[in-house]
Amino acid sequence: MVLMMAFAEMTAMQQLIRRSGRTLCICAALLGVVATAGCGGETSSPSTGDPQASSGPSTMPAVQRGNGDPAAIRPITQRGGQPGAEPSEQDDPARRVLNQMLSRYRRAQRYSDQGTVQLSYRQNGTPQTDTAPLAVQYESPGLLAVQAYGLQLVCQGGLLSAQVVDPHSSDLDGQRLQQPLAGERLSLDAIYADPIVTQFATAGLGGPPPQLELLFGETPLSGLLVEQSRLSLAAPASLEQHSCHRLRITNTNPPLEYVLWIDRQDLTLRRIELPLALVPGLVDDVTIREAKLTIELTGASFDSPGRDHFRLPPRRQLQPVSRFIPLPPPLDSPLLGRTPPAFAFDAQARTGGFRITAAGSDRQVTVLLWVARHEGSQAAAVGLQEIANSLPQELRDATRFVIVMAEAGGPTDQTLQQWGVELPWVNDTEAVGRDVFGVEQAPTLAVLSSNRQIEWFQHRVEPGAMLALPQVIADVMAGARVGETLRTDHAANQQAYQDAIQQAAP
Repeated sequence: MVLMMAFAEMTAMQQLIRRSGRTLCICAALLGVVATAGCGGETSSPSTGDPQASSGPSTMPAVQRGNGDPAAIRPITQRGGQPGAEPSEQDDPARRVLNQMLSRYRRAQRYSDQGTVQLSYRQNGTPQTDTAPLAVQYESPGLLAVQAYGLQLVCQGGLLSAQVVDPHSSDLDGQRLQQPLAGERLSLDAIYADPIVTQFATAGLGGPPPQLELLFGETPLSGLLVEQSRLSLAAPASLEQHSCHRLRITNTNPPLEYVLWIDRQDLTLRRIELPLALVPGLVDDVTIREAKLTIELTGASFDSPGRDHFRLPPRRQLQPVSRFIPLPPPLDSPLLGRTPPAFAFDAQARTGGFRITAAGSDRQVTVLLWVARHEGSQAAAVGLQEIANSLPQELRDATRFVIVMAEAGGPTDQTLQQWGVELPWVNDTEAVGRDVFGVEQAPTLAVLSSNRQIEWFQHRVEPGAMLALPQVIADVMAGARVGETLRTDHAANQQAYQDAIQQAAP
């Protein structure tokens, strides 16, 4: 399954793939879904989001942000302890190979590859492959083309141009970055000067393109090489008819291992084997076997890439900007602050049944949680039960908490009993969630007030996101029109975004 439909679901991430009852953010993380207000997506882990959906270390340099300052690449950590502590190259052939490769890239005047990040595995015996672009072309002193997950970037004629491929945000609303480059030669600081460029370029499981670190970094591959790293050479092997050194990098804290496939003839880096610990949820999924995560630098060469690479693909709608403007967060539901269409639920409770309609229930506040029969829904239902138990008595007496089962199966009361949930429940046999509330995936939460308005709505809600629910209930009980306020804030954010776009015009 080659998931190159478009910068889809990382990501990530935004786009979870549910497999055999377990939700994995494999493709979201691999494709680099950015789940922030700046990308108009939804979070899958975050996933994701933070722009990366992977957990644990990666090859990427750390990005530090704060107080709205532009992103800065953190200085690369020194390797090998104190000066003079490293063994000589004569005594350490692995370090000699590494240094030869680093030296070759530092001297490079041209470079080209068709790189990708690949996650291959068997799921229930069926082979699968997920891929994302991670390609670089370069010609000294100032020509550069990068495809990294959802980012397309070109440097030419002293100008950096970039655009994002992300259908969930209409390709970042069609924005195209155009920034002058300082200095005659390219640098990582110049390439990663814009925070959203950094977000997208570092969002996937492979981190940012390691080719850029090798070509322009002061201390490249620092995400792999730390002070405690141990280098060794495995037996040479062939990759696409190229005989390669296999340089193993073993780290103990945390315990991670990388393998660099380095061409023995021209010293190009042709493959990086990455630890599976970088893939959230993969190691624990019992349906996954024979998994491999690699950066495949297919066609790596120090020959000229050709001038055709150094232009961005054309677009029908184009919005030039001198800096990328983050998109405002989307409205969680078009029903916020509105009365939903007519519907009726007959819910079951230990103390008897009650009806729920567009006017609410027999309480001032009604909380509906759509669930299915999987772990994510179980966690949300348990979280809702804990919130209900911890509410002050006054608020709990005024609130109906209802589990809405959206998936057919065994008796819902038995499922909830197995989960340790004692809340009232109803089976959504008429697909009210889908047709009335726009529920796309469980678990999803909606808060309905007695004034016939949807006050709060959360798609694919996680237990942590529900921590705001007690305050929402308290505000509604105090007479606040929470849904209307959220809708008004959304309109103000949209206007602020349009103003920022005008100000960012080059």
